[in-house]
Amino acid sequence: MCNASMSLELSPDLPKVRGDRVQLQQVVLNLVLNGFEAMREPHAGARTLVIQTTRAGATALRVTV
Repeated sequence: MCNASMSLELSPDLPKVRGDRVQLQQVVLNLVLNGFEAMREPHAGARTLVIQTTRAGATALRVTV
């Protein structure tokens, strides 16, 4: 069992993203699942997976997991 939580730090007013919605969702889901899997070590204490969005230039954004 994983003693981990998830925190969202989402910036407001980000530019729209162009791309396939399903593929983008799959990428984020895979990153989240991989993150929780990496934190599965027993007796490791409480951990938090943070998903953060920020502006990266005038027309780009950055998603950090």
